[in-house]
Amino acid sequence: MLLIKLKQLSMGKPILKNLCANFSGIGINLFCQVILVPFYIEQWGVDKYADWIVLSSVSSVFSMSDIGLNTVISNQFSIKMAQGDEQYCRSLLTDNYFLLLIVSLFGIIGCLVFVNICDVNSLLGLSVLSSKTTRVVLLLLVIQIFVSMIGGVSNAVYRSKSLTFRSIYIDNLAKLVEGFILLSGLLLHCRLELLAFFYVIPKIYVMVYKYYDIKKIYSFVFQINNIDIKLLKGLLFPSFSFMLFPVGNLIIQQGFTLFVNKYFGASSLVLYNTTRTLCNFIKMIMNSINYSVWPELSIAYGKHDYVKMKRMYYSSLFLSVALSILISIFLLIAGPFIYVVWTNNEIEFDFSLMFAFLLVLFFNNFWFTGSVVLAATNKHSVLSILFVLGSCLSLLMAYIINLYFHSLIYITYSLVVIDMILSMYTIKTNRCLLRLNSHI
Repeated sequence: MLLIKLKQLSMGKPILKNLCANFSGIGINLFCQVILVPFYIEQWGVDKYADWIVLSSVSSVFSMSDIGLNTVISNQFSIKMAQGDEQYCRSLLTDNYFLLLIVSLFGIIGCLVFVNICDVNSLLGLSVLSSKTTRVVLLLLVIQIFVSMIGGVSNAVYRSKSLTFRSIYIDNLAKLVEGFILLSGLLLHCRLELLAFFYVIPKIYVMVYKYYDIKKIYSFVFQINNIDIKLLKGLLFPSFSFMLFPVGNLIIQQGFTLFVNKYFGASSLVLYNTTRTLCNFIKMIMNSINYSVWPELSIAYGKHDYVKMKRMYYSSLFLSVALSILISIFLLIAGPFIYVVWTNNEIEFDFSLMFAFLLVLFFNNFWFTGSVVLAATNKHSVLSILFVLGSCLSLLMAYIINLYFHSLIYITYSLVVIDMILSMYTIKTNRCLLRLNSHI
């Protein structure tokens, strides 16, 4: 059955190539997020590793600075390219580059001011790093975020030409290089400031490489006279709506990270983070499937091929749910052994905490997979608002639960409620949308 659905999903070579590229990224993510953990703990210790987690989490806040424009413009670019409106597409690309260059400049300046006027260590509850190290590392991590955002502008061209897999392979290679930089820095006992500096370089290379690479498949030169402010204004609302997704993710991921660090301490934070990372292997699978389908959904929408959209949606939903169940069973059985080897027996495995995360991810599966149809067609506004509100509610529930039980497991279960609500909304909305548009 799984093979049949996979065949249905890969109705063309682009989706299959996207799947292969995304699955290759899973191995790289496992290396960067899982295999490196024992080296962090061994070389730095739990407290310093916890500081690094916090700084990485805080820097990711700046990823919201593109206000969702990259995603919206990529969708619109694919839709309009499928309809043959090339001048519109050139203006889209130019507007995106222009805006993100301005945002990046002000964002980096803002971060520079922030780290110099605030006691960042006290504000974030860092326990090991010096104030100077914190300032330098945080600034470099923020620069990497902005460079990555600018490099992501080119992805619109790859997507519109059914070459998404090409951009994925380029990004995966950069991630792999980043992982080896971190590993080398750990083994060579490199100063954290120097390590963070080298960590930025792969993203800079990718940004420049992609800009020149897309010229091989699409005639584009950044020109001021192609800027269309009116067009840009028309995309601001759906862009702001897309920005709410990373806001919600920040609340759930980084918000809970800071929450656990404050109320449970560094050791519990490492336990919480490593368990979440291991369980997020399921999310990697979901992302691989959904992001493979997304570009083709936008193209199909531009061509008004709603039957194809419906088939891709149901096939990807079935695959995501089925694979998540199988992987969950495997992790529940093999989890203790994996955890001992992975953490070098430095951190005690918690079966109940893993089960809680797996249950959360099961319900997350339904709405996250379903959201791709809405996201690929820029019809995501209501869902994004519900996601942010639900994320805030989950964090509030975690705070209330902590007052009475003070349990990592119970605060994790607070995430289930929002996932159930979003799942029901997304399934209902997609069924309605696809039935109406396919005249069923």
